[in-house]
Amino acid sequence: MTITILTYDGLVTGSVELREYNKKYVVNSYKNLKQTPLIKYFNDYDKVKGNEPFYDAYLVYLAFQKGYTNNYYPITFTDKSISNKGYSSKLRTSMPNIKQKINSIPGYESSVHVFIMCPFSEKMIQDIKGTLEELKEEDIIIHIQGEAMLNENNEPRYKNDEKDRDTGMTNKGSMFGEAFNLFTGGLEVQEFRKLVNKLGAKIYAVKPECSDKTSFRNVPKLYRDATKDILSVCSGDNLKLKYRLLKVHSVYQDITDKDNLASLSLLSELCKDNKVYINLVGYRIYSSNTENINGLQFYPIPKKYNGFRRNPKTGEYEKPYDKRGEDYGNQRFMKQKSIASYDEYIQKFINVLEYKKNNFNYIKSGIVDGTNQISRSLRSPFNMTLYFNPPF
Repeated sequence: MTITILTYDGLVTGSVELREYNKKYVVNSYKNLKQTPLIKYFNDYDKVKGNEPFYDAYLVYLAFQKGYTNNYYPITFTDKSISNKGYSSKLRTSMPNIKQKINSIPGYESSVHVFIMCPFSEKMIQDIKGTLEELKEEDIIIHIQGEAMLNENNEPRYKNDEKDRDTGMTNKGSMFGEAFNLFTGGLEVQEFRKLVNKLGAKIYAVKPECSDKTSFRNVPKLYRDATKDILSVCSGDNLKLKYRLLKVHSVYQDITDKDNLASLSLLSELCKDNKVYINLVGYRIYSSNTENINGLQFYPIPKKYNGFRRNPKTGEYEKPYDKRGEDYGNQRFMKQKSIASYDEYIQKFINVLEYKKNNFNYIKSGIVDGTNQISRSLRSPFNMTLYFNPPF
């Protein structure tokens, strides 16, 4: 067995330009499409979060597409050994090795593929270990949404507003100082990265090569093509482009954002001939006395906790915080509501996704950061007011 890890960072799936493209073009295109449950969901979602692109669906597109070249840069996971919890991430990744760039992965189409497009839960780690054991006679490629934002020298791997050499797109940065999928569930993602290092995995950063470097109000043709096919599939039409045939074993995904649904809809079209295990994770729900997002502030940043505050009510680190002071914000973790909402959202998520038949086998992979009163990573990390209630 050989293990290859392919990581897709925020520059690749969520750049400044892709956000602008979603806000100016994608949002306005829904009205011209067949109003499937998916398109209706996207429209409702974007009324609230109009500048969020199809992050995970772009990852799936890049993994399967065959019309463009992907560049693969060797990288190394160099995480700190102390527990990845609290206000600062302990994850570190080396800079892409430009001199050792390759544009194909040996055995790519004959390997078994796993997609991780969500934060890690405890059950996910158990499931992934089981999958590696089950597939020990196979070559495995694991695709991961998100990458550590600091290098081994504790320096930013990319500066805010830095242009990407392959796509020409611009880095957005993160309010957490880390990719969200690697921040919440911090102990579990650290365990995963330690595991694949121990198993001798080869690790690469994926960067699509775009000959038409972008301007602020435009995106490379690759992403325009991807968006057309994503919207085509989600509106009930057929794929327009040609794709690789890949053997997908399992996918890990969360259950509220539009890109979660879009990625699985695209995958269902690309994996019609094999059963795929879809592992769905949930999130912790808190009571909050913040009235609306206008009551939140990000600055001035308290230097003590890297821009986070340690909530005196929950004992966890969160950002942003209520302007009115420490008595406001998340009040307490609601275990029963978290569990009930997780079950409810999974079923409604599946109902939206299955307006047309797919070959998925759905599995519950637990709630990220557990259901104890204090989260495993000591991170909330959002004020609950910022969470999006799914328009199911």
